[in-house]
Order: sequence, then structure tokens, then C-alpha cells
Amino acid sequence: MRQPTSLEQAIIKTLEKKEFRSVMQPAIRKDGMITRVGKNRLLVAALRNTHPEWSLRQIANEIGISKQRVHVILTKLGLPTSKSGYGKS
Repeated sequence: MRQPTSLEQAIIKTLEKKEFRSVMQPAIRKDGMITRVGKNRLLVAALRNTHPEWSLRQIANEIGISKQRVHVILTKLGLPTSKSGYGKS
């Protein structure tokens, strides 16, 4: 059996947190599949939680979306939009 990647482990840790269950629920369908939009939201939340020191650009490059989209997702989730939690990213 293969071991989960670090990104998969980050997603699992994020989903285990109570504060993300209600935010992520709309992204998970009844059959357990994650919607396309939900995947990006989940990946951004997971990467911000496991790598708070990463810039928006690093998160965007890892997922393959724009830096601006990462900023919008983080804002909607109520997560810090900068590496240190304040100031510009």
C-alpha cells in the first residue's frame, strides 16, 4: 500500500480540524467526491495550514492556480493572506 504524499497528508490534517469542516462541506458531494472548485479551496487551506511561511506565489505554483485566486480563497476562508499573518505577501 502506497504512503500518502505530503500534500495528501496536509489535506487530511486540514479536514480533521473542526473549523474547516463547515467551510469545506459545500465542496464535498454526497458521494464523497471533491468538486473541482472544492479541490482548490481544500488545497489552499491545507497548504496555508501546513506551510504558513509560504508566500501566495509558492502556494499558487504548487497548486497551479494564480496568486490572485489564492488570495481570494484565503480571504473567503478567513485565513491569513501573508506569510506572517500580517502585512503584504
